[in-house]
Amino acid sequence: MDNKVHALIGLLSKSSFLTLKEIETQTSSTRRQIYYRLDKINQELLDRKIEVSKGSITITEDIRNKLIALMKEESESEYFLSSKERQLYMYLYMFIGVPYISLNHFIDSLKVSKSTVLNELKDLEKICQGYDIEIQYDRSIGYFLRGNEIDIRRFMMLEVINTLSVDNNGKLFDLFINDNNLDIFQYSKLLIQELSDLHRIEFVEDRIAEFIYILIFLKARLANNNDIDISTDFVSIMKDDANLEVMKNTKEYAFVSDLIKNYKQASYITDEEKIYLTAWILGLSIGNLEEDTDDCLTIANMVDRLMYRFEILSGVQYKNTEDIFRKLYCHLRPTYYRLLYHLPIVNPLKDKVKEEHDKLYKLVLETVKPLEALFCHEIPDDEVAYLTMHFGAIYADREIVKTNSQKTGLIVCSNGLGSSAILYSELSNLFPEIHFLKPLESSNLMYIDSDFDIIFSTTYLDESMLHDKPVVYVRPVMNMQERYQVVREVCMKLKTTFSNIPDIEKVITLVKKHGLVNDELGLANDLIAYFSNNEQKYGADEGLMLSQMADPKLMNIQLEAKDWEDAIRKSGQSLVDYGYATNNYIEEVVNSTKINGPFYVITTNIALPHVKAMFGALKIGLAISVLKEPVVFGNKDLDPIKYIFFLTALDNETHLTALSILVELFNEKKFFECLDSAKTSLEVSDFIIKYEANKLSRN
Repeated sequence: MDNKVHALIGLLSKSSFLTLKEIETQTSSTRRQIYYRLDKINQELLDRKIEVSKGSITITEDIRNKLIALMKEESESEYFLSSKERQLYMYLYMFIGVPYISLNHFIDSLKVSKSTVLNELKDLEKICQGYDIEIQYDRSIGYFLRGNEIDIRRFMMLEVINTLSVDNNGKLFDLFINDNNLDIFQYSKLLIQELSDLHRIEFVEDRIAEFIYILIFLKARLANNNDIDISTDFVSIMKDDANLEVMKNTKEYAFVSDLIKNYKQASYITDEEKIYLTAWILGLSIGNLEEDTDDCLTIANMVDRLMYRFEILSGVQYKNTEDIFRKLYCHLRPTYYRLLYHLPIVNPLKDKVKEEHDKLYKLVLETVKPLEALFCHEIPDDEVAYLTMHFGAIYADREIVKTNSQKTGLIVCSNGLGSSAILYSELSNLFPEIHFLKPLESSNLMYIDSDFDIIFSTTYLDESMLHDKPVVYVRPVMNMQERYQVVREVCMKLKTTFSNIPDIEKVITLVKKHGLVNDELGLANDLIAYFSNNEQKYGADEGLMLSQMADPKLMNIQLEAKDWEDAIRKSGQSLVDYGYATNNYIEEVVNSTKINGPFYVITTNIALPHVKAMFGALKIGLAISVLKEPVVFGNKDLDPIKYIFFLTALDNETHLTALSILVELFNEKKFFECLDSAKTSLEVSDFIIKYEANKLSRN
C-alpha cells in the first residue's frame, strides 16, 4: 500500500463525514485518483466497504475501527520509500559517514535499480548545492559530503523536522536506524524523558521525536568521523556572543553531560560538541520564568520590549499582561538561542498563519524588526509565524463563565503554547455554546480530573486515552473549509442539529444553475462564514481600512511645532475637533511621555502616539501629521521625528486591518515621498486609497 493510500486512510479515520470535493482539496488529488485509492482500501477492508453516496462518504464507528486497525497493520508491514525519502536516506547514509559508501551500498539498501539511484543522487546533488553542500566521490572512501560542518548538520536537521512535521511519520528514520544498527529509538526516548525530568527541562511534546532522531544521527556521525572539528564554525561564534563558562553552568549542559554518559563510546563527544548540543537543547526546550538563570534578565527584557512595541504598533489594550508575559517568555527563550546560533526551525503552520491571520502576522513582522539588529540577520518567517500565534493569545484572553446547560470541551494540543492559544481562540469563537477547558498535551490526558463531554485534538489519540468521549480531530490553525468541517463533525458527534450551515456544495450547485461562478472556493468561504454567523470575524467584514480611519480632515500637512509637546498637542487637536477624542486623551499622551519617555516612537522619524481608550477615545481614527521641521522627542536613536500618526482605538480588533496596511507603508519609500511633497491632505488620502486598491487587486 503506497503512502497516498495510507494518507487517505488517516484522513478518513479522523472524520465522520467527508465530501469528495473536500477530499480532493485536502489531498490535492483528482476524483479519479480518490476512487482508485478507495478501491485499494476496500480490498483490505473485505466485508465492510466504504461507499460513496451522492458525492460524499459517511464513516461509521465500525468502519473507523477497521481503518485504525488497518493503519496499525500497515505500520508493521514493509515500508516503500518515495523518491524524496530515498534521497533523504542517501543523505543520511553519507551523513553518518560509514567507512566506505559505494553505488552498490545505495542499490542494496534502497532495493532499487542502478539508474534509479543515479537519478536520485543527481537530484539530491542539486538540492544540496542550495545549502552550500557538495556530494563528492573518492575511490578510497566512496561517496561523502563536503562543506561547512554546521551547514551539513543544519540540512540534516531541517529534513528531519520537515519529514516529521508532515504527519509525524518517522518510518523512514526507523528503517534507516534498523538497517545501520544505530541507537534504539525507544531506549533514547526513555533515557531523555528520565533525564529531562531530573534536570527539569521541558520540551514541546511534538519535538521530542525530532530531538531523538537528530541526536541518534549526529552521534553516529561523530563516532564514524573522529576528525570532525566544529570549533571554527560554531564555538568561535559563541566566544564572540556568549561566555562558554556561563553555558557550562546551565542545567542544559548538565543534561547533555548525563545523557552522553549513558551511551557506549561517548569519549568521541568533545567539550565543543557538548557546547553545541547544549545550545541546541536551549533552542528546543521551553523557558521557565521561575528559574533564576543567567540569561533570565536578557530574555525578560526582550519579551518586555516586544510586548511594548507590539502594543504601540497594534493599538491593543492588554488584558492579563502577566500571563501573556509568561507565555511569551516560555517561547522566546528557545527562540533567542535558535536565532543566536542559527539553529534550524520549521513551522509547519507558517503558510496557514500567514493566510488566515495575515493582519496580525504583518504587525508581528514589524514588531520583531529590532531583533534583526540584535542578531545581525533577518528573523525567519517560521519564527515570525510562531510569535504571531503567541500574540494571538491576546485576543483569546477573555473571561468565560460556564453555565449549567453548557457542554464542556477539552483541547489536546501537542504543538506548543502558541498553537494551543490560537486553537483555543478559534474553537471558542466557533462554539460559543461550548465551555472549553485550558489546552493540555496528549501525555497529560490520562491525568485529567475535570469532567468534559467532547475532545478536540490536533494529534491522533490512543482509544484507551479517550475516557469513552467522542473526539474531533482539528488543525491548530484552520481555514474556512476546515472550520466548516469541524462544526459539522461536532454536530454529528454530539447529535445536535446542523441547522445553521446547509450543504454548501448543494448551494453552490444551485447558484451555478443560474449564473457563472468565477471563484468557487471564495463563494464557499463566504457562504460558510454567513451561515455560521462568523461573518464579522471571517467574512467580508475585515475591519476598517486605513483610508477609512485616516480621514483627510484629520491630517496636518507641513505642521509647525516648536518642540515634542507642541507637536503632540497640535497633531492631536484634529481628533478633538472632529469628535474622535476628548482633550483628556491628548493630555494623557503628554503626561505619559513626561513620565515614561517617548514610548510611541517606533522607528526612525516616526511616532505612533496613543493611550488606552478609557482616557478619552470616542471613535476609531488616525490623524496623520507631517512636521515642517523635524522635532526631537527624546529618543536619541530614532530622533528627530517628522511623521506623527496619532491613533484612537476602541477595541483590539477593528483597527487591525488599517494598522497592518500602515506598517506596510512604513517600508514604502514612495509613501514618505508623498507625505513630503503633498500640498493638501487629499493627495495623501489618494495615495493610501490607490495603495489599498492595488493591494486588493494583487490578492
